[in-house]
Amino acid sequence: MTYLMRGRAKGMSQARPYLRTGAPTQNERRLLCSFIGRPHSRGHQILQKTDQWFGLLESMGCIVCLNERGVKSPADIHHIHKNGRRVDDLHTIPLCYWHHRAGVNGDEYVSRHPWKKAFEKRYGSEWELYEQVKQNAEILLQMQQGTQRGRHGSEVQQVGEESGD
Repeated sequence: MTYLMRGRAKGMSQARPYLRTGAPTQNERRLLCSFIGRPHSRGHQILQKTDQWFGLLESMGCIVCLNERGVKSPADIHHIHKNGRRVDDLHTIPLCYWHHRAGVNGDEYVSRHPWKKAFEKRYGSEWELYEQVKQNAEILLQMQQGTQRGRHGSEVQQVGEESGD
């Protein structure tokens, strides 16, 4: 396979386009795939899934504020721990600054860091909160898909439109 590369070929003093033959290296394959807009590896797909999950969590807001006060507050991403280690990037819950890392243990708030036992006693375990987050994420995704369908089709009636009776 012959293809045009940008950069410095062996023996060239300056970077300029050059022709290369043979199988592309991993870096060249990554560059080619990013240029044509295709994922180059499984890792790329995992990163896309993680970014989508984090976006959902940010749009959801703090799960504790939602449960306790019924309000949406800006959220940090908290990684759930098992045996003292992070599980992975998809096992995360959205917590606001005060419920995540403010270091408060008072009447109004209990922060997860460093008050894990008090936090779980008051708000439930991290795994219970994670299950709530998953349910809320499913609902949020359905709502987003419904909104997108409404924008592109005529399924959703616009405000001010009358039905055709």
